[in-house]
Amino acid sequence: PGTVWRGGEWRAVTCAGRGGTGRCRGHVQPRCPPLGDGLRVARDPRDDVVFEPVKIGPVTAKNRFYQVPHCNGMGRSYPSSMAEMRRVKAEGGWAVVTTEEVEIHPSGDHSPWMGGRLWDDRDIPVFARMCDAVHAHGALAGCELNHAGVMAANRYSRDVPLAPSH
Repeated sequence: PGTVWRGGEWRAVTCAGRGGTGRCRGHVQPRCPPLGDGLRVARDPRDDVVFEPVKIGPVTAKNRFYQVPHCNGMGRSYPSSMAEMRRVKAEGGWAVVTTEEVEIHPSGDHSPWMGGRLWDDRDIPVFARMCDAVHAHGALAGCELNHAGVMAANRYSRDVPLAPSH
């Protein structure tokens, strides 16, 4: 048994695996039972605090579910997929949804790894698409700004790596 977030509340389901072709976690049948609407699940009142709004500087997150920055391999190469993945998180109830690490200058180029890139104004539409998708579900959008310093490969930009010693 497991739970899913549906319609603004946690609901019980018969299987956390949902329709896989292999065996489910904790089940012996070869396929998961179909996911239904389930039943309302009682929540321990001590956990209510995670569902309360929290003020972060000048903005307020609708709850305390914060999706930490993480790389997904989509970045600048698959911007529509990156925006859609983060939209789904916002739709699922996350209050803050963030990007993966985002390069801020050609001297911190992560190529060949696919993170985000915000070198100039031409890169803004990629992140605007993600922000619009996240905001459409009432979530805040965040960005992990990054400069790799002397560790930057700069295989695309061919710039000289910059670090504090310069």
